[in-house]
Amino acid sequence: MPSNQGPKHFNFLAVIFDLAKAWYSIVLSIVFISSKEHGFTFYLGFVLLAFIIGSTIWSYCFTTYEIGEKEVILRRGFFFKTMHHLPYQRIQNVDRKQWFFLKPFHVEQVTVDSGASNAQKEAVDLAAVNDQVADIIEEKRRLSLGGDSTPAEDQSAVEYRAEDDPNQHRVTTGELVEYAVTDFRVVSQLFILWAFLNHVPSIGKVFEWLGAQASLGYARYGMIVFILLALLVIILILGANVLRIVFMLYGFTLKQDGEKFEISKGLLQTSRLHFDKNRIQAVKIQQNIFRKIFHLVTVQVDLIAGKGVEDSDKAVTLFPVLKENETYDVLHKFINFIPEKGIAFQPAKKRTYWFLARNAFVLMLLPIAMAAYFCYSQIWFWPLAAMLLILAIAMGLYKARHTGAQVFAGEYLALQNAHFFRRSITYAGWHEIQSINLRQSIFMAKAGYAHFVIAVRNGESVNYVECRYLPIKQAEGLYQWYREFPNQK
Repeated sequence: MPSNQGPKHFNFLAVIFDLAKAWYSIVLSIVFISSKEHGFTFYLGFVLLAFIIGSTIWSYCFTTYEIGEKEVILRRGFFFKTMHHLPYQRIQNVDRKQWFFLKPFHVEQVTVDSGASNAQKEAVDLAAVNDQVADIIEEKRRLSLGGDSTPAEDQSAVEYRAEDDPNQHRVTTGELVEYAVTDFRVVSQLFILWAFLNHVPSIGKVFEWLGAQASLGYARYGMIVFILLALLVIILILGANVLRIVFMLYGFTLKQDGEKFEISKGLLQTSRLHFDKNRIQAVKIQQNIFRKIFHLVTVQVDLIAGKGVEDSDKAVTLFPVLKENETYDVLHKFINFIPEKGIAFQPAKKRTYWFLARNAFVLMLLPIAMAAYFCYSQIWFWPLAAMLLILAIAMGLYKARHTGAQVFAGEYLALQNAHFFRRSITYAGWHEIQSINLRQSIFMAKAGYAHFVIAVRNGESVNYVECRYLPIKQAEGLYQWYREFPNQK
């Protein structure tokens, strides 16, 4: 492995990527050029297109990167030069992305960051480089931290051992299908597609025909067609979700090497994310009501900021899908502070059930009352309003059933909450919790309840996890634990 490769240009495919980012301006210039009259807009389109292509090639010519002895160096500019240094020992994350059409050229996009709060400025983007560059950076980072030099491992061998290696977990295509069909977003997508089809003229005529059949007493035939249409819409939505998830997460593999994790995934675009265990701020086990039926869960982690991390303002998916009865056994092998068995939270008080069900009922009642002003004469409105109110009460009761907070192992906190029939259990250590807040209204203070909120770093921002309507004694006990823990060490 060379100790210093010297300054190098990106692969010329980087020009194509930059032009693709400016697609809107390119399309606009082509529209100007295609105008029938060779007037001002025609020549403006030529000038705009020439400027876009010229500036992109100019930027490429004066952009180089260097894999040095102690740091990664990125140089840009001609008139105004910038030089970005990132020492290997400060590197926290190496993110690799490779579209399927780049594999024959052995080219990929590499993003290296230090995990700083201003990751957008600190990160080094290598737009199109040889697929060995990331391995060289990883090796130099290992050596800078006092590790031993180890040869790069063959990726095909890694995939071959993935199922047998206890330090790896691979998600099968069948599990991805289960993950896709139990996605809660399917419900909203069904309503959106149904509303869209209802406004398509040819489909709208079908709905009019169904109404006519019902008015003529042929409701049975109309109902059969309605059911067939509904099934067709459901199949389209589920099929689209399965394709989307498979393209995004195909071959999802989690690999652990000591204190370092690697996540690889993707069919059309292969992405490999590297991060250290000490960047994990919280672990979240999530389960919506559909996945509860099939006994499946999803596990995500909140990480310290990093530009290379996909959706850096969101949690990173560690396990897209796990069997519910295997969750803690699998998690404990990779993250040892997660308990080997689930936390038994204290059941919520009856008044917590009442508060949350009442709040949900009132929040749903307000828009229904406003809609009633316009729709009170419609036959369908009142049954729909009753169903929505019942659904709101059910959501409130579900939320109360899955509300709780508890300290375990002396220095870790587990919080359980729910939102829209999706429950979440968050595990965070004392050192990772940025702050704890207790919130009360005057009425809550009289009733002896409080909202318990913790703040955990997530990406470049802070994620707040809230347990609503905890008994004040329990909330204050957790607050005292947070304040007094440093004195107990």
